[in-house]
Amino acid sequence: MRLLHLYRPLVPDLRAQSIQVLHTCHALARRGHQISLFAQVEKGFEREAAAALRPYGLDPIPGLDLRLLPWQHKGLAGLDFRLRALRWCAAAVKADGGRPPVVYARTKRHAAQAAMLRGLLDFRLVFEAHEAESAQARERGDPHEAPAALERRVLAGCHGLVTNCAGTLAVLETEHPEAMPEHRRAIHNGTDPARRREPAPHEGLVVGYVGSLRAYKNIHTLLQAAELLPPSCSMRLVGGRPGMEEFDRARRLAGERASVRPAVPYFMVPDVLADLDVLVLCLADDLYGRRLASPLKLWDYLATGLPVVAPELPSVRDICGDDFVAYRPGDPESVARAILRAAGQGRREPLVRSWDDRAAELESFLLELP
Repeated sequence: MRLLHLYRPLVPDLRAQSIQVLHTCHALARRGHQISLFAQVEKGFEREAAAALRPYGLDPIPGLDLRLLPWQHKGLAGLDFRLRALRWCAAAVKADGGRPPVVYARTKRHAAQAAMLRGLLDFRLVFEAHEAESAQARERGDPHEAPAALERRVLAGCHGLVTNCAGTLAVLETEHPEAMPEHRRAIHNGTDPARRREPAPHEGLVVGYVGSLRAYKNIHTLLQAAELLPPSCSMRLVGGRPGMEEFDRARRLAGERASVRPAVPYFMVPDVLADLDVLVLCLADDLYGRRLASPLKLWDYLATGLPVVAPELPSVRDICGDDFVAYRPGDPESVARAILRAAGQGRREPLVRSWDDRAAELESFLLELP
């Protein structure tokens, strides 16, 4: 199968989108497929495929054609990206005498642009959704008609739909029942089993959160909970960069028992987790938290065997079942109590869902497309 992943990651970006896209492409290539991906490179970073993959713990492999765009300017990079995608589609359709190639779009904008070519070129267009923007805008009281129209256009224009979790699929089915493609499936994220590490010895009870420090993640709730823990406990938040608003805000809010450290490359995250005793997931009780979330960090957390503390939300139950200690979202006292309960329970059986597992499910779905 020939597949173009229609997304433009910025390497060595640490955001979940880039991590997920690169690992998904790499896993599909390991399964023998021909995968193309065009990436933009941060200024000053080495412009080689091996260097671009290294921060994600990956190596170049046959089947993964990672092409690095030569432009720093976003506009020029975007134009080059679209031209390369168009040339890829034309060449792949001509070269593939059997099954049509797949264009796999990760954003609605790219999916809508690709849909315009369906009448000219024979390829299969699949859209992967991680949000329901119109429903989220309506929840906030913002205008939602324009995102709703774009969602309908994209869903009606693609051959298949993949979502990050069952909740996202259900929300889109409710919002746009008349536009949904017949072929659709929820396929969760994953992690790399090789990332598991043995616990590192240290003093006291260290509670940790690794990931985005954006305000909508309810980070302030964790920082407030830290001050309610016994003196022998400390909380460590790892994410963001000094000088970024989210990082500096978290540091301002941190009290005596919490520390905020800069994000580390993805391949170093397992070493960070090995220094912790309890892992905390933070989500707000909103549509995203309840229905749309399938956080990458949660799959890393579950693979460690460490106790996991997470909000009592349907999205978390969908992934963890009963294998976590729940707290009420937005309630610092509930978070602190859950942390102490989790610490008392000790280690749990690791739950490992690999990127290869995800790629196998994705492969099965793509091969079923008419």
